[in-house]
Amino acid sequence: MLAFSTAKLIAGALIAGTLLAIGAGLGVRLCSRHFEPLLATANRQLGAASQALAQQSAAYATLAQKTSAQNAAIGALQQAATQREQAASSAIAKAAGTSAHFQKQAAALLTRRPPSGSNLCTAASQLIDSQIKPEPAP
Repeated sequence: MLAFSTAKLIAGALIAGTLLAIGAGLGVRLCSRHFEPLLATANRQLGAASQALAQQSAAYATLAQKTSAQNAAIGALQQAATQREQAASSAIAKAAGTSAHFQKQAAALLTRRPPSGSNLCTAASQLIDSQIKPEPAP
């Protein structure tokens, strides 16, 4: 009788194992049928996202390059503006010195009086002509 109950126990275990294997296989099959479309959709979305990321990375690289070039151009313009400002300041200082010299000369001319008894118009004309004479070329 022990042999019969061991055989029965083994047969029951085999049947239980077979049913468990069939259930597991059926579960796997049902899960794969359920998740396969979801996985395909997720893969398509991942591909689209990867493509969008690549496009955005390329756009960022282009933007970064153009921004760098623009910043370099702005730096060059600022440097040129500084140089022009220095040149203008130098020219203003030189012009102020030259102006002061000519103002002194003009003041000296205005304080001059023609000799008494001379024609004022002729004396003024001669004075102006002597001051307007062309300067020699350097």
